[in-house]
Amino acid sequence: MCFPTDFTAMLRHTFGATESEALLTALSKPAITSVRLNRLKVNAATTPPHGLPLGGEVPWCRDGYYLKQRPSFIDDPLLHQGGYYVQEAASMFLSAVIRQYVSKPSFMLDLCAAPGGKATLATTALPEGSLLIANEPVHRRANILLENIQKWGHPDCMVTQNMPDDFSSSRLMFDVILCDAPCSGEGMFRKEPVAIEQWSTAYVDECVARQRDILSHAWACLREGGLLIYSTCTLNTLENEGNIGWLQRQYDATVLPVRVDDAWNISPSVAPDACRYAYRFLPHRTQGEGLFMAVLRKGDTMAADSNADIYPLLCTQHAAAPRQKLKGKTATKAFTDSEYTMLRSWIWQGDDFDLLPFDDTVVALRRQWMPMLQRARQHLHVLGAGIVLATRKGSTLVPHQALALSTQLQKQAFASCTVDYTQALRYLHAESLQLPGDTPRGFVLLLYNGVPLGFVKNLGNRANNLYPQHWRIRKSGS
Repeated sequence: MCFPTDFTAMLRHTFGATESEALLTALSKPAITSVRLNRLKVNAATTPPHGLPLGGEVPWCRDGYYLKQRPSFIDDPLLHQGGYYVQEAASMFLSAVIRQYVSKPSFMLDLCAAPGGKATLATTALPEGSLLIANEPVHRRANILLENIQKWGHPDCMVTQNMPDDFSSSRLMFDVILCDAPCSGEGMFRKEPVAIEQWSTAYVDECVARQRDILSHAWACLREGGLLIYSTCTLNTLENEGNIGWLQRQYDATVLPVRVDDAWNISPSVAPDACRYAYRFLPHRTQGEGLFMAVLRKGDTMAADSNADIYPLLCTQHAAAPRQKLKGKTATKAFTDSEYTMLRSWIWQGDDFDLLPFDDTVVALRRQWMPMLQRARQHLHVLGAGIVLATRKGSTLVPHQALALSTQLQKQAFASCTVDYTQALRYLHAESLQLPGDTPRGFVLLLYNGVPLGFVKNLGNRANNLYPQHWRIRKSGS
């Protein structure tokens, strides 16, 4: 692999001749493949995922596994069921950070969240009772993020499409903000060769300017005592330690240590004067791609234990609230009492959720998050929130694919039918199916390997496939 001359010179200056040569050699080798299991859907010990050659565990993430070889992910139904997420192992270090520093229910923002790896990890790692807003500014990437969040199935998440300055002006304040900043991507060169083509020292400078703009807006909506987690997938000090040093000079920021095991071979900061505590994943030392991560506290450390005082909306438990209808682009008509009862029966703990029309769908959101959603929709472009239960088609409420994949799905609310591998792939290609003759007519939940796959409407002679057209598999074998 041929690297830019300025890049190799930068590595030698930063890491020294011997270390940089070892790093360049590692960047020329094939990337390591890893996945993170969704423990609410699968268990590696009792239900091995179809087609996944699981190897060793990722040591800093209890749900992460290396693979012995890379399979054809697109042809594995369990990927589409949200049973696992294909995620680079170093990125899973976020799990160790959250589990060390976030011990109480928290309001978290993932500011640059697409395609959703760290966001889905955060929903799993955060304490029960937390809420995550996963944001992506770019429209196409935001829709990919929404799809991945819905496949993962965690109910306590909102997806937005906004620029960072929209959050700093929204008056929403967060306990935790993840800024996985757009960067020059040096640590991903062996996974994304296009990053090599676009690399230049001028591009690195552009990235630094963009990152500092993002960080300034993130800091403005981080509450006193809150945590900012900053990460990049690049190697140079300008985008990494340089930005942490800038944050310390510009704001009241304290850099925090993270507990690591020496056996993980995580490298320390290469510029300790600018950033004493930083964690570098280098491909020649750790099993994964290049990653930089640092954790910062804003202001008063005592405020970190006072969520209810700092942000009362977060921890207030609201009494049973009336059904609410929020403004949307094309809000659905209100549903009847019988529809309301039916919809709530489709999810576990339905009494804890409020239902509301959301654009052309009906969504369920835990009652305590309604004030958050109201505030968010006043200031932000909210693409999704909670669990999408149904779409109204005339007088009929059609169960939504996001409901089938939600961890709150009440399976017993629907007739079900188990399908084999061939049928599962036909479903994921959005093709029609023929179900067994004794399958009840109407809406049927398909199961593959015991995990919900999606809904069909069984007409007897055939079953209409309800899989979203924009999610369908268009080709196989990649």
